[in-house]
Amino acid sequence: MQSPYVSMYLSISTLILTTGSLASYSPATSYLISTCDDATYSNLCLETLLPDVDRINSTPKKSTRLAIAATIAVAQSGSKSITQLSKQPQVWSREANSLDDCSTSIANSVKGLNAALDTTDHLGGGSKSDKESKRVSMVNNIRPVLTAIDTCLKNLQGLRARDVVLNRVQDSMTPLNHLATNAIDLIRRMQF
Repeated sequence: MQSPYVSMYLSISTLILTTGSLASYSPATSYLISTCDDATYSNLCLETLLPDVDRINSTPKKSTRLAIAATIAVAQSGSKSITQLSKQPQVWSREANSLDDCSTSIANSVKGLNAALDTTDHLGGGSKSDKESKRVSMVNNIRPVLTAIDTCLKNLQGLRARDVVLNRVQDSMTPLNHLATNAIDLIRRMQF
């Protein structure tokens, strides 16, 4: 099964090479290309944000909010997917127990993601140190999803889960890992 985040857009370098510069794009699209160029998973960043380019309108706060919202959506669907996998009859009981723990950890990490999203509504005003503190808080609220993914996979490997189970969990968690990483990148880049 293919991830919903399969490359739909050309790579950033191909986009620029095709036209010769960012100048041939609208200011909003140029902003997104430049922003996503700083993300770890540049193509995924573009895939996530370009559909809302007009809504983002070159606003770092909006692009960051949308990146976090996409992470929340994939975390919720990933948690459900792992829960469904744990209930399949061919899954061994020790695998099912570990999968249930994974699903719970991912679901619990959504609270932090929502807290990071809520923080984006309160970025105005305050001193430079207040704003930097909010940035650090947002990053710290997203990191638990990365920890949950890592712990989940390590626990499954530690109990010697079958490759078919590990592969399905990895297929489900890789897009979440990439989206969360990109959200952190955008937070770090965001100007207040």
